[in-house]
Amino acid sequence: MKYNEIPHFSHPQHKLKFEYIELPFKCDGCKEAGIGSRYKCSICDYDLHTHCALPSPSITHPFYTKCSFQFLPRPPGDAARFCNACEKDINGFLYHCNSCGFDLHPCCARLPMVLDDGEMKLYLYRKVSASCDRCGRKGRSWSYRSKCKKYNLHVACVKEMLVESWHEIYYGRGNGRKLETRIPSIKSTLQAHHHKSKGKAKKCCEMAGLAMQFVVSAVLGDPTTLIAGVVGSLMSSSCESTSVATAKLILQDGKLQEVPCPVKVSFLLQKNPACFICNSDEMEFDDFISAINSDDELQPDQLYFALQ
Repeated sequence: MKYNEIPHFSHPQHKLKFEYIELPFKCDGCKEAGIGSRYKCSICDYDLHTHCALPSPSITHPFYTKCSFQFLPRPPGDAARFCNACEKDINGFLYHCNSCGFDLHPCCARLPMVLDDGEMKLYLYRKVSASCDRCGRKGRSWSYRSKCKKYNLHVACVKEMLVESWHEIYYGRGNGRKLETRIPSIKSTLQAHHHKSKGKAKKCCEMAGLAMQFVVSAVLGDPTTLIAGVVGSLMSSSCESTSVATAKLILQDGKLQEVPCPVKVSFLLQKNPACFICNSDEMEFDDFISAINSDDELQPDQLYFALQ
């Protein structure tokens, strides 16, 4: 067996291979969104978060000192279960405490207690007294809060933002996956800061953007994922202007999607031998796509086709 391949009980017919791709996916284990690192079966289009692919049989958590959580492939019993971290439904893999009845999504169970990039630290709290910068409410779910106590985001709110942006990343087997490249909107999250002077508001945006980068990456199961850089670029644009330059991307199902620019999504723009557009006698490939190299970016006010 290769060092980057593993067998997994949930997919016994094929081994899963580790890969890193900057595309959102739905984990076939916990049924939650993910991005970046994953274990994948390319034959069956089967994906697992690293936390779901390599779970621990049992874990403890600092927030529940009297609990011992056991890994389960499905929720126990017939009643609906929800995650005590994000308050979202549990529909697949989970960690469950038999004595207390608490449940955690695998990625929620592994959320770092501290997110630190050397400039900002965010601490994970079970409950905080401050309101969330996204929803304005208190005590809804676990939260990340900055050391300076100026920035606070519910884990549940971050997940809602992801769902709002990527609600169709998965159509189900047979229909394939619909690719969504939109990053969660953060405009509403920042509105509370814009009553300040222009200079202070911009600084607040930059710091809030850094906080958002951390939390989004952690919730998606990969705190090191490069999506943080994309979120940061959108944050910068949101601070400087109320409108963001966009390119138009035609998806495989014919729907038109606007993509904030500049965003490096050249992996979307691959010539496909089976594509009627790429191989049309009447149209040249370059007429449709001007950015196909690994270092190219989508440019504002241009039209692109997603040909993957």
